[in-house]
Amino acid sequence: LYYAASTFASAQSCIGHATADSVGQGSPFVDQGSVICSDMNGAVENFNAIDPSIFFEDESQPWMVLGSYDSGIQIIALKADGSRLDSQRTTVATRSTNDPAIQAPYLMKRGDYYYLFVSFELSTDHNIRVGRATNLLGPYVDRDGNAMITDASQPGGGTLVLASDSRWKGPGSNLIFTDAAKRYNVYHAYDANSNGQATLRIAELNFDNDGWPVSGGP
Repeated sequence: LYYAASTFASAQSCIGHATADSVGQGSPFVDQGSVICSDMNGAVENFNAIDPSIFFEDESQPWMVLGSYDSGIQIIALKADGSRLDSQRTTVATRSTNDPAIQAPYLMKRGDYYYLFVSFELSTDHNIRVGRATNLLGPYVDRDGNAMITDASQPGGGTLVLASDSRWKGPGSNLIFTDAAKRYNVYHAYDANSNGQATLRIAELNFDNDGWPVSGGP
């Protein structure tokens, strides 16, 4: 069980993990401490250790994709016991310093491509974007060939997967769930018909002829 602890609008953050013998009743989770922290104990680091998501390479090697704002989305390798493997940390997606809102990453693999889903913006402006790469550590590019890492010539790219409609506002923080032969996009949004109540949404996810995801939502 991975969790993030932080203070609002601060990069003083830690991702920790806890373990249990089973997920059944009566088997308590035991805290195993931090996996990765940012901007702690006087060490100013330009990333934010929140929003952890786990990806298994060939169902064996675990990785964690994480992060938000500042230097953007990061990937680190994990040990089989869920702790951090080494000190390496790779930045795979960023946005411009004038518009830094990027968060809630999720990784999946389909065919030869790794797909990196992220959320841009905040609150009711949330929207889900994606890029892909043939290497887990990138470089990730969007449908137009724009790199998801910002450089001096352009902000970080990302192909739009899902945005607000007249009712469901700010879709974001998604993951992909597979059931038999079908994939589903699971995310939150705000219901404009219920005073903006935060709501869990599930929509079928397909891929077009060029291999880019298309959500059946919102």
